[in-house]
Amino acid sequence: MMTKLDIKLTKTIPAEREDVFSAWLNAELLAKFMRPMPGGTATAKCDPRVGGAFHIVMIAGDKQYPHTGNYTVIDPHERLAFTWISDATNHTESLVTLDFKTVGENATELTLTHAGLPDEAQCENHRTGWATILDLVESVVD
Repeated sequence: MMTKLDIKLTKTIPAEREDVFSAWLNAELLAKFMRPMPGGTATAKCDPRVGGAFHIVMIAGDKQYPHTGNYTVIDPHERLAFTWISDATNHTESLVTLDFKTVGENATELTLTHAGLPDEAQCENHRTGWATILDLVESVVD
């Protein structure tokens, strides 16, 4: 029996909660921060509505990493959740949930939970990847 694992990351971003939330539903901004590494690039398409799909291709050198999913929760400025399917999840659907909390003037605490990862190695890979992405989010909303 395969055990599914979760990771959780929290980052305080010096920006208004509305701006941080909106960045996750904007294809142009997604392409700027959904990258596999600071030097990588990405393309993104999204239909930001519950049930709508997204398609992100992270690019590192000559390698491409496609990611797809559907939005399951869009609670403006509070919570965003979406399914996540990629090579790294063995093409098995997992779930990413983002919670947004105002923690001061011009400061947002963003908590990312990625549930249903296939194994410990993928937990570590996703923990590293999401940490990079959260750092990059800060660069597009400041």
